[in-house]
Amino acid sequence: MTLSKRLKLSVVISGLLLFLLMGVLLYLVGMDVRGYRHSYSYQQAQVTLSRLSGELWQLNRYEDLQALDKARELTQLLDEQIGFLEKDTQYNPLLTHIKKTNQNLKVLMQLYPSNPGENIETRAMLNARFNTLQLTMQDEMGEIRHRLVEEQFYSKQYLLLLIAVMLFLSMSAVILFNLNTMSVFKRGMLSLESGIKDLAKGNLETRVCEDSGSEFTELSKHFNWMKQELQQITVSRDKLQDEVNKRTEVLQLQKDKLKYEAEHDSLTRVYSRYAFNRLLEQSLKRLARTNGTGALLFIDIDKFKPINDNYGHSIGDHVLVTVAQRISHTLRESDMVARIGGDEFIVWLEPIEHALQLEVVIKKLLDKLHLDINFENVHLLIDVSIGAACYPQDGTTIEALINVADRNMYACKRGDRDTRSARLGSENLADKGSL
Repeated sequence: MTLSKRLKLSVVISGLLLFLLMGVLLYLVGMDVRGYRHSYSYQQAQVTLSRLSGELWQLNRYEDLQALDKARELTQLLDEQIGFLEKDTQYNPLLTHIKKTNQNLKVLMQLYPSNPGENIETRAMLNARFNTLQLTMQDEMGEIRHRLVEEQFYSKQYLLLLIAVMLFLSMSAVILFNLNTMSVFKRGMLSLESGIKDLAKGNLETRVCEDSGSEFTELSKHFNWMKQELQQITVSRDKLQDEVNKRTEVLQLQKDKLKYEAEHDSLTRVYSRYAFNRLLEQSLKRLARTNGTGALLFIDIDKFKPINDNYGHSIGDHVLVTVAQRISHTLRESDMVARIGGDEFIVWLEPIEHALQLEVVIKKLLDKLHLDINFENVHLLIDVSIGAACYPQDGTTIEALINVADRNMYACKRGDRDTRSARLGSENLADKGSL
């Protein structure tokens, strides 16, 4: 498998794992919402039962027929609440039994004597039966709610464990796959390097391995073919040395080309994120030793997606290439620019001795990037958002500087102002005269 296919496969696997993980998380959130709704519904039913118990107690204590009427209303309300719970939850025998008990209670209420002082034994028997039924419903409702809470607890515990296992397995798989890809790349480079060293010593017998299964296979075939041709040539030592030097130079150029492709963006030809981070790490170490200063700019093209949607990817690619060229031509040779996303660029400025110097650079960038872009009879006027982070005020690591610059860039993007306004985004520039 080639290196490019390995990288694409790694992206696809990571995307699928992320999609699966997000699905599990969304399911967990939905479960939590449903559990809260069910718990609230059961709580309302318990409140109704408590009120029903109070009315029945008042009926038993004071023979208040108005309490009986209110109790009948509460039993009707309880019927509605139980009906809602039956629709919203799975079948539960206890809930069905509570509903039947409530129906029995309503029937017994119809038998309650309407004249106080009569049928004392009947009233006593009915009151006792009322108490038994409502206590039974309260106990069963409490048991249902307890089971609901217990079920939710174990379900959440299982899902959280599943998420942890998924994270561990997915991260392990991605790490192992990337390590394997690095190993393939390293083997290919070491094989070519060994072949070049043998060639430099005049050893034409050895051959470079051609079964690496990556982009190095074709390069190894050409290298071996070159050595085979050299063996068949019967010329003087000087001519042979000249031929070796030429072939070695070609291999070195191919190696340099591979290195260049690995360190530069394939479309805009500015630094890739990997190369930029490596060079910036060296710069930060140097500044830490010398107490120097620098600044990192995060540049984002505003509303770039509509350009691709309306005019096509060819014009979108032309816009990216033009923006990268304009940024590079505006900066000094000591500065660095890289493309880290679809329409996102980062710039490292060093040295930056004063806030005014940084403002001048950003103004030049805004003026340059705001010029028209013409391509195939299409005239575009783009705008960019720029966020700045100063070293060492805003951070001393790559991650800290990028986070500050990215946050400031989004703050600028959210701001309501003219597109020609300076989008600095760094609070250090607003109140400090020097870096």
